[in-house]
Amino acid sequence: MKAEHINPFLKGIASVFSPLCNAEPNIGRISLLNTPYTIGNTAVIIGITGKIKGQVTLEFKDNSAMKAASTLLGGYETSALDELTKSAVGELANMILGNAATEFSIINVIIDITPPTVIVGERIEITHRTPTLFIPIDIEHIGAMGLHVSVIEAA
Repeated sequence: MKAEHINPFLKGIASVFSPLCNAEPNIGRISLLNTPYTIGNTAVIIGITGKIKGQVTLEFKDNSAMKAASTLLGGYETSALDELTKSAVGELANMILGNAATEFSIINVIIDITPPTVIVGERIEITHRTPTLFIPIDIEHIGAMGLHVSVIEAA
């Protein structure tokens, strides 16, 4: 994966969370994950096709999914991973990837994204056929999340 393929994802994260939370997301040290890897209890997977292809997974740690959903819903209190909460976190991931797609188009890398798939469970194991970069994210008032980027250049 090329370095210039990471920046659109970082910009997508900032362009969604900065205005939504009125706080800059803190991006941790990006690392390469071995597959399979295990994530927490809530994740959103979005596929990517075009000049690059693969999948991006937005992982919510602890109760950050409910806090993110509440923020997206204008402060509506969410206390469980119900259908409204799952819909909101799916839309949040869709917004991040939509903004990343716009950033990719600026560098002439045209991509399409699939509708989000929300997964809820305990210790979800994910396997990719491509290398996975992990981008840790921490946002004040929401908590810890992570973006797992598993993409390659299309042939």
